[in-house]
Amino acid sequence: MSEPEIALVFSPERWVEDLHRYCVDHGGARIRCVVIDPGVALDEDYGVLVVSHRWPGLTAGFVDAVHTRGRRVLGVADPAEPAAARHLELVRVDHVVTADAGAAALVAAVVAIAPDRAAIHPGPAPADAAVPAAEPTGGVVVVGGPAGGGRTEVAIELARRLAARGRGAVLLDADDVAPAIATRLGLPIEPNLRSAVDAVEYGLGDVAGTLVDVGDGLAVLSGLPNVGAWS
Repeated sequence: MSEPEIALVFSPERWVEDLHRYCVDHGGARIRCVVIDPGVALDEDYGVLVVSHRWPGLTAGFVDAVHTRGRRVLGVADPAEPAAARHLELVRVDHVVTADAGAAALVAAVVAIAPDRAAIHPGPAPADAAVPAAEPTGGVVVVGGPAGGGRTEVAIELARRLAARGRGAVLLDADDVAPAIATRLGLPIEPNLRSAVDAVEYGLGDVAGTLVDVGDGLAVLSGLPNVGAWS
């Protein structure tokens, strides 16, 4: 039986380098390509995609598109982050391994889930197999500009108008210089963007709980209370 081929998603995490070296030195699986862009992961010819839970391109729609091509996805979760494994399960990867399991365990997992070679469909998929969205979503509008230019007022009014259309809207203050939406709307400094990051990255609460309902279909996620918190 030939060694399964891996598409390894690039990440600065230590396990990525360890897996690459193990495959070169000991075999068991072969690194076919290193992936940065999701499009490459869909176009290349391989059997198993190995990916960190932190990769921004890892969505349920993307995993479904990989599956459509007859390939499998092995998710690697940081054991120190409680929400990591759950995220991988929600996007429907085929198997989850913790990052501290070691390269040999990762290779064993690849071998266990690798598809038959005949089941893999290389190259671009037809138009009707394009990457589907994980779920119906709305649009994203980004408001920026120089300090003092009225960007906060524009963002608030735009969000109110969008919410008034009846589908609801979330106003997120991502200003990294002078977050001001909480002050302008008289909201508390907590919960804020840091609370939402902690919910996603570490499983501390949920994102919905970080949103403040200000009425008329508009929810607000306040910015960080001080510039020093951005690091």
